Amino acid sequence: MNVHTIPCRKVSLMEDSDQNIHLKNLSVHAANNEEEALNLLFLGDTNRMIAEVWQASKLNNIYR
Repeated sequence: MNVHTIPCRKVSLMEDSDQNIHLKNLSVHAANNEEEALNLLFLGDTNRMIAEVWQASKLNNIYR
């Protein structure tokens, strides 16, 4: 498994009329060993940081 090929998509949280929570664009990846698990954790953390920086930059441009 090459974790660098996993695409980054925005995860959307939705609630239906019965108050069930649905996550759109969420992905699940199985790790076959410790190295793959750590790579996936690193990739997820990196994606989260990139999203936070992008969101802060977007908000900064709105308030200029």
